[in-house]
Amino acid sequence: MSKPTAAAISKPPAAVAIRVPKVNPLLVIGCGAVLIVGGEMVRWLDPDPASQVSAQSRVVAPKVQPPSYQQREAQARAEQERLEAERVAAESAKRVAVADVPTEAKARTEQEEMASKRAAVNEAQRAAAENEQAWKRFYKPSAACADPATSASVECVNAFIRAKREFAERYPNAALPQ
Repeated sequence: MSKPTAAAISKPPAAVAIRVPKVNPLLVIGCGAVLIVGGEMVRWLDPDPASQVSAQSRVVAPKVQPPSYQQREAQARAEQERLEAERVAAESAKRVAVADVPTEAKARTEQEEMASKRAAVNEAQRAAAENEQAWKRFYKPSAACADPATSASVECVNAFIRAKREFAERYPNAALPQ
C-alpha cells in the first residue's frame, strides 16, 4: 500500500461542466404576453366587487351642498321659537308655584308633623332599649333558675316577680318586661 502524497490530497476532484441550453428571448416575451392577456381576461370576466360598489356609489350619491341662506335662517328661527317656548313654560311653572303657596305651607306643616312623629318613635325605641339594658343589668337569675328545665318552677317564677317589683320601685319610669 502506498501512501497518498500531499499533492494528491490537496487537489479537488475534477469539476464537471454543466451545459445549460440557451433560452430564446422571443419565448420569454411570448410567455409574458400570454400571462398579461390571461390576467386581463380574468379581470374582465370576474371584476372586483369593491370596484363595482365604488362605481355604483359614485353614480348614486348626489353631491351634498351646504345649506342655503334661507335654510340657515329657517333653522335659526326654529331654534329661537324653541327657546321662547321653553322660557314661557318655565315662567308658567313659576306662576303655578306662586299660586300654590297655601299648598306649600300645608305640605311644610305635614313635613314638620312627620318629623316630630319620627323623633317621638326614635325616642321611644331608645327608651325601650335603655329599659331592656337596665333590666338585664338588674335581674340575674339564680343558678337553679338559669337552667331551662327548672326555670318554670314556682320558686323561679316567684323570684322573677319579686325582681320585677323591685325594678319598678327603683326605676319608676321604666317599662316592665313581660
